[in-house]
Amino acid sequence: MKLLIVLSYGTGFRVWERAGIISDCLKLIRRFASIYEEVWIFGYDNREEVERFQELLAPNVRIISKPRWVLKLIYSLLWPLLWAPRLRTVKLIRTWQLWGSWTAIIFKLLLGCKLLLRQGFQFSRFAARRSKLLYYIATIFEKLAYKLADKIIVTRDEDKQYIIQRYKICSKKITVIPNWVDIELFKPMEIAKEANRIIFVGRLEKQKNVLSLIRAVKTIPNAKLYIFGSGSLENEIRKEIEDFSNIHLMGVIPHEKLPYELNKSEIFILPSLYEGHPKALLEAMACGLPVIGSKVEGVSEIIEDGVNGLLCDPTPEDIRRKIICLLSDRSLRERLGRTARSFIVKNYSFEKAYAKELEIHRELLLSSS
Repeated sequence: MKLLIVLSYGTGFRVWERAGIISDCLKLIRRFASIYEEVWIFGYDNREEVERFQELLAPNVRIISKPRWVLKLIYSLLWPLLWAPRLRTVKLIRTWQLWGSWTAIIFKLLLGCKLLLRQGFQFSRFAARRSKLLYYIATIFEKLAYKLADKIIVTRDEDKQYIIQRYKICSKKITVIPNWVDIELFKPMEIAKEANRIIFVGRLEKQKNVLSLIRAVKTIPNAKLYIFGSGSLENEIRKEIEDFSNIHLMGVIPHEKLPYELNKSEIFILPSLYEGHPKALLEAMACGLPVIGSKVEGVSEIIEDGVNGLLCDPTPEDIRRKIICLLSDRSLRERLGRTARSFIVKNYSFEKAYAKELEIHRELLLSSS
């Protein structure tokens, strides 16, 4: 059996490397390679980049490269026509995210195989916060994609219900598989905590509400904030913190080094204005950190206030109150951290997520034979 993985629009191994998430992505691809005769990957790396990353993969994994001179949109629409004859024995297509999966749909129509549409967040709901035009485009595309997909994976039950109600898709077609965590990599370590150290990990975009977090920390004596990530607000954040030696902008960190930084910290915080299913939060909890998250959909489904973390309003004032509450109570930090770790091990391990997805693969492959 052969599997074709279609990556998100514009995404490839180089993008994963820069984002510090390549180790997680490789883990899943290697596991697929262990059960499939061949695994093909349609991504957006050029030939030189493909040659470099090919060395990290098993011999039966093959990456399709994008010529430098071809625009991304043209590549995503026309290259399936060029590659379909070579991939005619592929039995299953699996997407990485919804956006860009028009390429997977084209392959499905050309090859006549099964399509497993996986998404980490509901694109139209995010698009609605940006512009009406983008929301309109996202809605039309989602409707088409869900109708043509043979199976759909979402990370939250709320997204499943949204698809059922909005697009009238049969519930049996949709499976909820939460984002997973490598609990052997992200775990409590015997590392001395740095007193009053607070950590944030995520994209530096308006959605993540980092400026409110900074304004909260500015007013807390002795608190130290370490911000890991990159994004369009980076320059604005630099200006905001230039007179504060206790707030540090650290840039992107390789994924395998992140557990060390988390374990050095006393608190993890995610003060987002809205979320899908935040993996950074899950990884911090897997390390046994007490966490603070905003009272928004996607976070409040993970954090049970006062049980495995604390919830806050996404305002500087309430963020400040919850940080002070944790920094001043060591026993509370330790209790929340222990419960957080247990919660992740029970619900979000890689092995559980992979086993659940593999059941879907088997079902689709059996129905196509």
